[in-house]
Amino acid sequence: SNLVNDDNNLYFSNNKNKFYSIDLKTGNPNWLQEISSVLRPILVNDLIYTITLKGYIVVIEKQTGNIIRINDIFKGNNINKKKNVEPTGFIIGKNSFFVTTSNGRLLEVDIKSGQTKSIIKIENNKINKPYILNKDMNLITDNSIIKLK
Repeated sequence: SNLVNDDNNLYFSNNKNKFYSIDLKTGNPNWLQEISSVLRPILVNDLIYTITLKGYIVVIEKQTGNIIRINDIFKGNNINKKKNVEPTGFIIGKNSFFVTTSNGRLLEVDIKSGQTKSIIKIENNKINKPYILNKDMNLITDNSIIKLK
């Protein structure tokens, strides 16, 4: 994943299913979790949010590395895991996560329960991480930029 940091620590995952917190001053690991993610984690106050390749939202305490919650965003939906659908990016809004997928879907996931509230089919191909610009969500596909209001 891409690296993210706060004032004292660096957070990232690698291609060996490891998610790290590293002390910036010493370079020593603070903690390690077995989480398979290639997406950039998001820091919110004392929590770290990440999404695994299999579609699990993982909420981690930033200080201790303890996993607070894991939710399967694909559970009960028509997204077939056997077709190797993977999350491609996510952002956090006030009450929801917005997750894009490799099969062209945008999922809205409740931030408190971790349950998927809605799925919008954008197209049949990969959608990159959503971006917010002037309070509008923008999605980048292979051949277009889509603005959602």
